[in-house]
Amino acid sequence: MKKLLFLLACFFVVGFVGPMVVSFAEESSEKIVVDDITVEPMNYADGEYTWLTVNCTVQNNTEKSGMVSVVIGTVDHWGFDRKSFRLSGSVKAGEKTTVSVLDFMDSKMFKTIKKYEVKSLELH
Repeated sequence: MKKLLFLLACFFVVGFVGPMVVSFAEESSEKIVVDDITVEPMNYADGEYTWLTVNCTVQNNTEKSGMVSVVIGTVDHWGFDRKSFRLSGSVKAGEKTTVSVLDFMDSKMFKTIKKYEVKSLELH
């Protein structure tokens, strides 16, 4: 019975929260566009942790300059969200810039990641 309730709760969360995240990204993409998400391992899975450089290109199509905050999520081969990377940087109006972060991930988890996607995008 507990397993059934847990599964129902999971479907409820995925059914209602998932589409909101996707629609937020679609609304944001009209004025600010994120391209070319790249993840470069610094020491590929040799130890317990793998250090990564996460980069993305941000195109600011607004008339406002400021700080851009991008959250990039990871999805493993089972479809579960695993870890989020928070990137930020300065972007001028009408220009393109690259933002990046250095972070680490458990080596076993890193090997299971199949997709990187934008979870949120804000211009401050």
